[in-house]
Amino acid sequence: MMLAVLPGMEEENGESFQPVITLLDQLSDIAGPPRLLRVAMYITAQSSQWRLGALNYLLRRLPRFDSREALQVCLGSDPMLVVGVIHGGLLDSNVLVQRNTLELLVVHFPLHHRFVSFQVSVYFLV
Repeated sequence: MMLAVLPGMEEENGESFQPVITLLDQLSDIAGPPRLLRVAMYITAQSSQWRLGALNYLLRRLPRFDSREALQVCLGSDPMLVVGVIHGGLLDSNVLVQRNTLELLVVHFPLHHRFVSFQVSVYFLV
């Protein structure tokens, strides 16, 4: 379902943007916000075709995390999911995707908090 509406999220000033956000919010109420956020994270990490729309959704609906515990409650215990989102977004050829990925990193994952372990950080750098 989410893949079907993500093209409407690509252009923030487009006429379909707000109706799609409303639809995804209703879906989130049914499925639960953590589940829909994880789906958006997986899409962002795995598919460059849908990455911009998924990032736009995450920038608007992902809470700001202040601890590793808050991150785990919302996104589960897989730190590689966050690493995959950042890695995929920064390597994307679309400059807007790169910019949105950096915004996601700075706003929602403050660098002064340790969200991933040292081993995951080394994996990300290699």
